[in-house]
Formats: sequence, C-alpha cells, structure tokens
Amino acid sequence: MLTIDRCEEWLKTPQNDLFAVSVMDLYKLGKNASWQKIDLPKQEDDELLTDITTHGDTLIVLSRSHLYYATAPYKKFTCLTLQAGEGMREGITVPSNMVIA
Repeated sequence: MLTIDRCEEWLKTPQNDLFAVSVMDLYKLGKNASWQKIDLPKQEDDELLTDITTHGDTLIVLSRSHLYYATAPYKKFTCLTLQAGEGMREGITVPSNMVIA
C-alpha cells in the first residue's frame, strides 16, 4: 500500500488525474481512492525516479538517465534516453538546486 511518506512528488494533471512518484515507482490515484502502480518501460530495474511534471496534456517522469512521457489517459509511456551534457563525465551528478554560472 502506498503511503504519503513514500512519495517524493505529487502532481495533478489538467484532466484532474492525481499522480505520485516515489524514488522507484509511479502511481495514479484510481477508483475508490486507491493508488495504482503505473508500469514504466524502465531500462534498469534499480533506476531511481527524480521528478514528475506536465507539459500540456503530456505527463513527464524523469530519472537521472531517462525521460518517460505519455499523453492522456497516461497508460502507455515512451522512454527517451538523456544524453550527457557536453563536457560531463559519466557518474558525475550536479545537485538540482545548484546554479552553474
């Protein structure tokens, strides 16, 4: 069972669907106020999810290496592999709140 303390981010879509993301999984609030795990086409079993957002009617879920997206009704997600930035080395992470000038 999903509990509030397990989720990192919450999001309400323009269609009023409620999603929550934990470090490992994506969930959607379903009928009878029960949380349903949404299967993402993850490339690695231990891939950690980092963020969730929308752009228009597209739901976007991010990990460190991949972007997953789907349009309403958010049942089939597509995976895009994120390329390392120019000059970045594999295994080096910049905190999301760090500003680079």
